[in-house]
Amino acid sequence: VWLLEREAELASRVPELRDWVRPIPPYDHRRPDHMLRFARRLRDARADVLHTHGYWSGAIGRVASILAGSPKVRFHLMASAYSDEFGLTHRWTERLLSRWTDKVIAVSQDTRHFLVDEIGVPESRTALVYNGAPEPRMPSDREAHRASLGLGSGDFVVGSLSRLDAGKGLYDVIEACGRLKKDLPVRLLLGSDGPWR
Repeated sequence: VWLLEREAELASRVPELRDWVRPIPPYDHRRPDHMLRFARRLRDARADVLHTHGYWSGAIGRVASILAGSPKVRFHLMASAYSDEFGLTHRWTERLLSRWTDKVIAVSQDTRHFLVDEIGVPESRTALVYNGAPEPRMPSDREAHRASLGLGSGDFVVGSLSRLDAGKGLYDVIEACGRLKKDLPVRLLLGSDGPWR
């Protein structure tokens, strides 16, 4: 398994992964020689599967694998609907590269609609795979737990756990709760971390 250096270092801390992980040096999308170097590595290793995540790694990785002719199986993960962030160049690039991608994986229906309706990725090239999450553990004393969060027993609670940034629709959640507040004693809990913390 090849990972960018930072992720490879983290993965190598897991004993079961240590012997499987190989670091990839960071690649600069403005340097064609970096893409060619990665293409050579893919060809020489006779890689079986390419899985990319994020616009730049997806563009660089898929172009390099096309140049290398290896691997033949390519997946790209799209984790958000980037309507405000994807310019025409991004959209054109993603639409074009989807022709050489076995599946562009969307983590939500909204993201899948963005891929198909706004970017033009053929629906047959998309797959919907929700992010995995462990089963929640319920606190033994629900009322005490609610009180520890400053919640009353009659409060209607809406929780949102996501990366705290522009792509996660947090303004929509806040606006919806504002509308509910007219009729319900609604309380909103936002969890996680990110630039908007």
